[in-house]
Amino acid sequence: MLEIGFAGDATLKRLTIADGFVATPNEGGGIRNINRLRLIECVVTDCQSTGRGGGISNNGTATLERSTVMNNHATGIGGGINSQGGLL
Repeated sequence: MLEIGFAGDATLKRLTIADGFVATPNEGGGIRNINRLRLIECVVTDCQSTGRGGGISNNGTATLERSTVMNNHATGIGGGINSQGGLL
């Protein structure tokens, strides 16, 4: 799992995030964002969460450009993406 915390912004380009799993904290099996995240031509696939956001849990601002979120699973809500913040 990749976490984008309060201390910085992240731009990821041409990256695949796969097979992530998170139980605690129970959100964001692939990516947990609490600041600013930008994905460009990325794939988030086959990730799991015991809570929210199997692929991506967004509590900040996330921008996805030409990116794919597929085959993710969450026990709670948002199998692919759970967004409590801004998502473009």
